[in-house]
Amino acid sequence: MEQLHDHILSAFWNMNPYYLEKVFLSLQFCMVEILKCKGNNEYKLPHMGKDKFFKQHKKLPESLVIPFDVYQQAVDFRDDNIAALAQ
Repeated sequence: MEQLHDHILSAFWNMNPYYLEKVFLSLQFCMVEILKCKGNNEYKLPHMGKDKFFKQHKKLPESLVIPFDVYQQAVDFRDDNIAALAQ
């Protein structure tokens, strides 16, 4: 078991942080799409162009800006369905 632990730690410390940044940025894109679908997970994740963005700017954005209309739609949906969500 300790050998497994050592291998996991080694893999973590040897991983290029760029790949983790890409993963977390993808998760943020997923959250925006989930908000657009009112919580449904039947969405298509659009191509994000992270590698191209990185080549142009030498870094990835730390976070995404959620369009206000998407935010407002999610808040309205929550408010309209608060009783059902509480059960």
